[in-house]
Amino acid sequence: MQSSMSAWEEHPPVAGRSDRLAQFLTLSRESRRCVLYLPPFRGDALLDSGRAQASPLHYPGKTYSHRDARAALYVSSLVSRILDPENISVEDATAESTLPGSGEVAFLFGSRSNVLTQRAAEASELRRLFRFDFGTLWTIEFGGAIFAIPDPSQLDENSYRLQTDYGLIVRYFDPAKHAAIFILAGLGDCATEGCGYFLARNWEALSERFHERDFALLLKFPPPTDPKRFQVAADAAI
Repeated sequence: MQSSMSAWEEHPPVAGRSDRLAQFLTLSRESRRCVLYLPPFRGDALLDSGRAQASPLHYPGKTYSHRDARAALYVSSLVSRILDPENISVEDATAESTLPGSGEVAFLFGSRSNVLTQRAAEASELRRLFRFDFGTLWTIEFGGAIFAIPDPSQLDENSYRLQTDYGLIVRYFDPAKHAAIFILAGLGDCATEGCGYFLARNWEALSERFHERDFALLLKFPPPTDPKRFQVAADAAI
């Protein structure tokens, strides 16, 4: 189903609706905890001090993509309306990671970079609706249509900004774990950030549209890519 950007932006979040937000996030009163799963990157990151005579600072440990972190910040600002800070955690998405248990909710950020996103996307209910593929082109197949971008990890920043990026927002209840999973996965990092921004601003519109049904939403980010400039390309109930 095709949708326009303006149709969604007519519904910014409204404060004070904690019960409705808890229902949208599938958080029960008995167990309220959520985990934000970010893919960690390892390497020798540099921090430029901005001082001509100073050497750049080296950070040898793991770090997160700044756009993944921004997406998580948008989501955290939403979740913190109904959860205390100690019930919101950030964890690495690695092959050894396990998703939360009964009554909890997980947010998975990123597509190719997040092993948990790829694992969750293999659920039978989701495979019937969408698929990721990561070759020379990175693609999302959604509702029979294919949305593609050249491998963004091989593009410099200027070349990437000239591409049309795509992102996927999914809410899915995992019956095996009795837990809710939200996927916010862009083919490129701008779309991942944009998915977090969209969810934080438009959760009420999504709640009104889908009620208690799980859903998937495909966002389009035309060039020059900007996480706050999007179009809703398609959506579907699961």
